[in-house]
Amino acid sequence: RDTICMYVSVAAVFVTILLLYYLSKVELNEHNRTEAALREASEFREIIISESPIGMTICDAESGQCVAANKAIAETIGATKEQVLAQNFYNIQSWQKSGLLEMAKSALRDDSNKQKEVTLTTSFGKRISADCRFTPFSAGNTRYLQFTLADITERKQAEEQIIENRAQLKTLASELVLAEERERNRIAVHLHDDVCQNLAYAKMRLQMVSE
Repeated sequence: RDTICMYVSVAAVFVTILLLYYLSKVELNEHNRTEAALREASEFREIIISESPIGMTICDAESGQCVAANKAIAETIGATKEQVLAQNFYNIQSWQKSGLLEMAKSALRDDSNKQKEVTLTTSFGKRISADCRFTPFSAGNTRYLQFTLADITERKQAEEQIIENRAQLKTLASELVLAEERERNRIAVHLHDDVCQNLAYAKMRLQMVSE
């Protein structure tokens, strides 16, 4: 009887060990799957940022330090990707002058998206017009600010050219009206002089005939 109890105890211990081993394997596999999913999501995010035709940066909301950037934004502002990554948006002078810094702070303060079109000279000396958008978000315990920049310089230049052309057409139209008025006055004066001369001539003829 004691032997049977011993066998049962050993079997129970063995089953417990097997169960613990199985559970640890399941937990390890689940952990590995979770890590793999996180890596895949991170790689996917990096691909999206890197290949996007729209300029994009992601900054730490608290420190302001840029933690991710793509080639599109570097080309748009006239910098290298490394130079963009070295930036802190709290210290960018062009943001301070154009109102972008205040908008970034507002987006973080209100936890809402913000959008603004600006024309500015970047920190790297390039003059651009851009459609700028700020999107705050959180990952884990860290808050981030996503900044996207679409280059609309050509569109703005085209709009300015249209406005300039309209102004020129308006000026030409005004000048045409003045020219027409001057021509009418000239013709009126000429006709008046001709009529006066003809009347004077007719009067002279009448006087000659009456004499």
